[in-house]
Amino acid sequence: MISGEDFVDIAYDPLLLADDPYPAYRRLRAEEPVYRGQTGEGISFWALSRFADVQAAAVDWESFSSAEGNDLDDTGLLFGPAPAMDCADPPQHTRMRNVLRKMFSASVINERFAPLVHRKVRSAVSELAGQEDVDFAEGLAYSLPAGLICELLGFPRSDHGQLRAWHSRLLAKIPGSMSLPPDAMSAHREMWQYLTEQLADRRKSPRDDLLSVLASAQLGGALSQDEVLANVMFLFDAGIVSTNSTIASALLHMHEFSDQWQLLRRSPAISASAVEEFLRFDAPFHWFKRVTTREVKFHDVSIPAGARVILIWASANRDERRWEDSEKLLLDRPVKSHLTFSTGIHHCVGSLFARLELKVLFEELAARMVDYEITGAVKRRVTPSERTIVSLPARVLWEK
Repeated sequence: MISGEDFVDIAYDPLLLADDPYPAYRRLRAEEPVYRGQTGEGISFWALSRFADVQAAAVDWESFSSAEGNDLDDTGLLFGPAPAMDCADPPQHTRMRNVLRKMFSASVINERFAPLVHRKVRSAVSELAGQEDVDFAEGLAYSLPAGLICELLGFPRSDHGQLRAWHSRLLAKIPGSMSLPPDAMSAHREMWQYLTEQLADRRKSPRDDLLSVLASAQLGGALSQDEVLANVMFLFDAGIVSTNSTIASALLHMHEFSDQWQLLRRSPAISASAVEEFLRFDAPFHWFKRVTTREVKFHDVSIPAGARVILIWASANRDERRWEDSEKLLLDRPVKSHLTFSTGIHHCVGSLFARLELKVLFEELAARMVDYEITGAVKRRVTPSERTIVSLPARVLWEK
């Protein structure tokens, strides 16, 4: 139990996310499931690491507020004059989510988005097919979700390259730093101005795209212009990073657990459960911050009101109390709900779309790729809450 000003002897600083943080997560779950610590920047925080505790906190939005952003050091709030849906509490959150959830309902995804996903996946894999040496991260894991979200939002194809460049600059945060690089702030201003112009165009001339839906919500008074722009930025970033990270990590982990790749090839019917296992095994975003609005208690440990608490999704997803052999990738594992997309009112609004994208892609790869091996160093972009693979060189044997 933690009391007073005591700190436990576990070296865990969430602002310095390690290349492999999972050993630290195991210790937290086993020894200090309610962890109190301090970052190298002097930020005091608490951390929940077990599935049941993280889930309980995630659904209790009245006790665990999102209004101060997801970042432990609050730097995410420096980006705009209005919060996106993920950094808001009801009733503001409810108003924004009511607009966005209609855009990602099961019927809309099946009727409008599924044909686009199938077409883009076939095209992306065909561009790689036949190449013996590929970089899965650069040539597939990033380009596919980036292209899809650009199409869904309705950005002109001639602008896709610039949008990707802005996104890369926005992600260039220095781990452990409580400030943002000037170039990231410049990229945000440039992209915000671009989106302002695109939004004005949709108000005048609506099209069959998500940006027009949001422009209509602004005209109808459901959202302010700043809220529309903040949520477009949010959808653009989350729509890329979550799927990008999962594609690359899945290919890496299936190489490490090589029998699982062959299992997927032999049994494509398990593709849906395989996607859930990819998402569980290595969550794209490892944690989000909440701030307590009142005193809460876990395992007889009291966390005071006003405390920064990080909910470690990636640790919760490997909790031995919920999954047998939780440290193994098992694509035919019986599906249990994980926390990669959060839960409660902040459950990811685009989760159905992300699952569709991943399922279609891995079915296509299983049909066209015989085998592969990782041939070079795996490089990651390590930020405080994510560790996305940015280079994954491989040698591939394709079906003839």
